[in-house]
Amino acid sequence: MKSKLTLRLDEDLKERAEQLADRRGTTVSKIMEEHLRVLLHEETGRSEGKEADSMDSDARASESLNTVPSDLPPRTQRMLDEIGPATESLDLDEDTRAWVEAAHEKHK
Repeated sequence: MKSKLTLRLDEDLKERAEQLADRRGTTVSKIMEEHLRVLLHEETGRSEGKEADSMDSDARASESLNTVPSDLPPRTQRMLDEIGPATESLDLDEDTRAWVEAAHEKHK
């Protein structure tokens, strides 16, 4: 369930946040929510878990592994920029491929 929170910000900061949200095609609320999640995750060393639990298994299954959200936190976006896009084809030797397939079977 979503709840409303009122923030008091410097006018310049508010305008810059609105411009950022506009450039990213999102809202200031979504940006703030994601940053709070990151901060809380860093503080506790674990994720909340509620968001993932609320998504049903069909929705999770339909999401593409290579789909990247457009409103990633800056730290996550920098990391993604550094490592580059995911690749679908890996050049694995026979033993590694067998290990990956066994791990996949075990954890699906």
